[in-house]
Amino acid sequence: MGLRTIADHIMDIAQNAVKAGAKNIRIYIEEIPGKILKFVVEDDGPGMDEGTLSKVFDPFFTTRDPKVRKVGLGLPFLKQSAEATGGYVKLK
Repeated sequence: MGLRTIADHIMDIAQNAVKAGAKNIRIYIEEIPGKILKFVVEDDGPGMDEGTLSKVFDPFFTTRDPKVRKVGLGLPFLKQSAEATGGYVKLK
């Protein structure tokens, strides 16, 4: 897993934000000394309540209609890719 995989996951997250109602999405990439890249994704969507936030890394949790999609793999895959490269994912 590398940078391309992480970029693919970030694009998936951005597309999901649009599906959830976001009109504006900003993706920032900052190079930090020590060969570190910081990715920030911001949107103006409705956000998530505390209950949803506590479950977003569970691959079997989704806020979508279970008849349409039974899993939510975007954030779990992003977290896995970030951790595989020595990074982490933080949500606000």
